[in-house]
Amino acid sequence: MSEAIQKKAAALLKKIKQAETDLGRTKHAHAWTSDPNLKRIKPQDHAAHVEKLKKKVADLNEKYRKLEENSRTHGGTRRRHSRRHHTRRR
Repeated sequence: MSEAIQKKAAALLKKIKQAETDLGRTKHAHAWTSDPNLKRIKPQDHAAHVEKLKKKVADLNEKYRKLEENSRTHGGTRRRHSRRHHTRRR
């Protein structure tokens, strides 16, 4: 169960980082990002778009926080890989 949670959390973190870099990039008119909506963005739309991204970041952070709280109930930090990855040496 918590494996899945950790995967989700990692994915969310990536998304958060991405959204944050998008936010940073919208400051420049030529915003080349993974987000196609940003590629041709008109200056007058900037403010709205930045707001949207801020909301996105906030939402993702919220999701991530909830996930973390859920995973905290699990004792300690889990081992990232299961033991089977470790059998090759024997």
